[in-house]
Amino acid sequence: MKIKRRRTTKKTVLMVVCILVAVYVIGSISIIEYFYYDYFHRAEQEYYSKYLRWEDYDNFERETVTFSSGKETLTGYIYGKDNISQGLVVVSHGLGSYSEKYIHETKYFVDNGFMVFAYDNTGSGASTGDSCVGLAQSMIDLDNALTYVEQNPVFAGLPICLYGHSWGGYATTAVLNYDHDIAAVASFAGYNDCLAQIVYVGKSILGPVVYAEYPFLWLTQYLTFGDKFGFTAADGINRATDTSVMIIQGDLDDFVGYDGPCIYANRDKITNPNTEFILLKDRDHNDLMMDHSTERLEYMAKIEEEYNRLSETYQGKVPDEVIQEWHAALDKDLTSQLDEELFADIVEFYQKAIARNQ
Repeated sequence: MKIKRRRTTKKTVLMVVCILVAVYVIGSISIIEYFYYDYFHRAEQEYYSKYLRWEDYDNFERETVTFSSGKETLTGYIYGKDNISQGLVVVSHGLGSYSEKYIHETKYFVDNGFMVFAYDNTGSGASTGDSCVGLAQSMIDLDNALTYVEQNPVFAGLPICLYGHSWGGYATTAVLNYDHDIAAVASFAGYNDCLAQIVYVGKSILGPVVYAEYPFLWLTQYLTFGDKFGFTAADGINRATDTSVMIIQGDLDDFVGYDGPCIYANRDKITNPNTEFILLKDRDHNDLMMDHSTERLEYMAKIEEEYNRLSETYQGKVPDEVIQEWHAALDKDLTSQLDEELFADIVEFYQKAIARNQ
């Protein structure tokens, strides 16, 4: 009788363990699916913007092209096609965004003598893709963009510089793990490691539960990207010893954490002697590259307050005609004003790197 009871007890314990494991696995898969849908959803082009767009600039021509990245077709834009004496800047945008949101930087580089190639990543803007896939996708898309550049006679002989923000900040450094001839990189608010960034953001959404999901997060990344998801920014920078790299980070950044997964926080892992680190005080993640004059900051705060009042008035459902009128009245020259001192330093950094490699 005792033996039968023991066997029954063991079966019961085993059954309970199996049920708990099944609940954990099913629950984890559901959580990961929700997280990925929320974080990597497709980024559509916005109908309205509080910033200048390409069509707002006079006599600013561009050529639209397409190229492949895996099974997707990406849309790219060539600006400043007559600028053939200095170099090419390839622009890699952030997650949930698309290339035209960086039109202010694009215009600045063209005005300073560079040709620019900007493109929309997988699942972003005018490019195909049901989603943005994951954090390593920006590196993969940039690798394919650079392959397109290298094979296109329009860009023949031009030294290549990279400019990226956030998702693009990672891409412009991690892509140095590939075999491309890059003169210089300016990386804003990039993360060093894909999985570390996912855990960092996941913690803000799921809390401590994210650590229980770590095996599933790792497995999802590995099944999606293979060993490429392990490519880090630091490894790329260290590998490309002939490339000059500028790492720019804001101390108020809580998205690509200033105290966690950002490249700047991992600077002790970087041995490339041609790397510069810039920490910008009182700068957050998305406004990092913009003018921080009192005039602009006060204006940005004012229009945010105005829009919040509009939203409250219409209970979150502001009519299109009201939104259109509100956007039309904005001073977009002011909202779109870059930190010109910083960008003058970036242009000089590019020029010195190009001269050093010639």
